[in-house]
This record gives sequence, structure tokens and C-alpha cells, in this order.
Amino acid sequence: MRLKLPILVLFSALVFQTQAIDFTVTNLYQDTIEQTIDEELWILTTLADTAGTYNNDLFILSEGTLLLNGTYEGNIWGAGGQDVVVGGHCKRNVRLAGKNLRVDGVINGNTMIAAETVNTGTNAYLGGDVLI
Repeated sequence: MRLKLPILVLFSALVFQTQAIDFTVTNLYQDTIEQTIDEELWILTTLADTAGTYNNDLFILSEGTLLLNGTYEGNIWGAGGQDVVVGGHCKRNVRLAGKNLRVDGVINGNTMIAAETVNTGTNAYLGGDVLI
């Protein structure tokens, strides 16, 4: 009987913590600039085009192209099978992997990149430490 109560409390705590995470598996993940996502988001997709506001961490894996054109308050962990393009405003740390990576937007935090080719646009801003 004494063991059941701590296990029940631990299980309840884990259940309540995972409610703030959203898991999405789809062929095309696309949102609009008007959308705001408050919970931590995990996405597995074929193509991704994000343009909304993400108030928590984003974990995203795209088989093809990954477009990050939104506003990101949390950390980003992302990988694209082909092109990864950062055109939005990333306020925290960014970790990205892909065949071709281009930064045209703003990254205020630290940046880690693993790619065959990396390009930065004339309006790109990398504010923290950069590891390529």
C-alpha cells in the first residue's frame, strides 16, 4: 500500500507534464503567420513550411524541404532531407541539419549547423556562437 501512493503521484506528474507536448505526423506541415502555437511541438513530415509564432521549443524533421519562416520563442531542433531555409526570427538556440542550409533571417541565440553547403543572405543575423 505504501508503494502505490508514490507511484501514483509520479505517474500523475508525468501525465500532466506531457499534456504540454504536441506530436504531429503528416505529409505536409504548413501553418500561417496568424497562427500561434503555445505548446512544445514535435513534427515528422515530408514537407514543412512554418510561418506562425511558436512560444515553446520546436522539434521538426522533414524528409524534403524545411522552411522556418515564423517567430520562434523557444529552441529549434530541425532536420531536412534536402533544403533547410531559416527566414524567420529565432530568439533562442537553433540546431539544424540538412543537405543545403540557408540563413536569411535572425538567430539571436547559439547556432549549430550540419550541412553539405551553408549560405547566409545579406540580411541574415547570427547573434550567438556559431558551430558549422
